[in-house]
Amino acid sequence: MHTFTHLPFLDQKRTPVSALELDGGQVLITGNWYAPDHYRVRHAQELMQQNPDLPLHAVAEESGFPNETTFLRNFKVQTGITPSEWKASL
Repeated sequence: MHTFTHLPFLDQKRTPVSALELDGGQVLITGNWYAPDHYRVRHAQELMQQNPDLPLHAVAEESGFPNETTFLRNFKVQTGITPSEWKASL
């Protein structure tokens, strides 16, 4: 298992929000979207870029998702492609 610096969004608490200020002051209005998931997916992308051989279940765990299925679903919703497709495009 790889150990990475702990970041607040890595906690698995999933608190729904109605608005979130993102980088650059952009405000995202949300419905059933969970704010930390945005940062978890970005963190997962960084992990996959830095550690291309890291299995997806480990990427999911290190990114704060409760399981691989939730990770795969959130990744595809936010990026439009699967993590495997994203890795292949690097």
